Amino acid sequence: MSSGFKAYAPASISNLGSGFDLLGLALEQPGDHVIAHHGEQPGVIVDQIRGFKEGISNEKNSAITAVETLLAHLGRNDSITLTIEKGYPHSSGLGSSAASAVAAVISANALLGKPIKNKRALFPFALAGERHLDKGLPADNVAASLLGGIVLSHPVESPVILPVPEGLVVTIVRPDIDIKTSANRASLPLQVPLSSAIAQTYSISSFILGLYRSDFDLIRRGLKDYIIEPVRSETIPNFAQIQASAMDEGALGCSISGSGPAIFAISNNSITAENIQSAWRGLLPDDTDPRSSFISKINTTGAYLC
Repeated sequence: MSSGFKAYAPASISNLGSGFDLLGLALEQPGDHVIAHHGEQPGVIVDQIRGFKEGISNEKNSAITAVETLLAHLGRNDSITLTIEKGYPHSSGLGSSAASAVAAVISANALLGKPIKNKRALFPFALAGERHLDKGLPADNVAASLLGGIVLSHPVESPVILPVPEGLVVTIVRPDIDIKTSANRASLPLQVPLSSAIAQTYSISSFILGLYRSDFDLIRRGLKDYIIEPVRSETIPNFAQIQASAMDEGALGCSISGSGPAIFAISNNSITAENIQSAWRGLLPDDTDPRSSFISKINTTGAYLC
């Protein structure tokens, strides 16, 4: 087997409070690595999953679908073997399947001689991988992981990369509970009160304007979720206490990443982020894995070849 090509794709936060299915943010760490080799058997396969592999299938994997879609687009039938190095757990609320799909298309495209030169043009293939089990999933995690920064995504239109004001830092905690995205989405309301829709529209507008102006007060207003968080927070024990402690420490905002269980807080300096992490550790059970809470800057590069 050839040495192949290795790519990295970062974990991501989706929704960012008010931007349900629209906003995504790329983290500097953790993330996934995928190595693409020329295979010895037909088609695209995953030969190994290393690291946080619990609950992840070698056969039904977003990375496989992503590369198969890329090959179909190119009209090629190459045999490709993928080795996945998971840097964080599946079903964490941090875009696990998206990161694998993104890293897979980056590495496979390189293995094929880079027939697609522009990284942005790989977006639809990575998105096909993300949707390998659910065609209705949004594009927020894939867009952020692939392109980096804070991204406004759309199911069809090209993603828009938004400005990232200097100083923003993210604190994340992953409570040790299992939440399935499909079931979680099915529990969301199909209709919302007009007052909630107006408040949510004001919130996301404030957030995006705040990014362009580097206005932390507008960003703070924009991190409030009036529609999704009230429903999803009921599935996360002690969410209200965790959120309140982050705000008490000076966070700009605190909410649920994707379907959860990951909770994030955004601060405008690293000292506040560290204080939030310390406060959260005091709220978690004594036997909690220390890796379940961490601090990350925003990754403005996105996925890349290693």
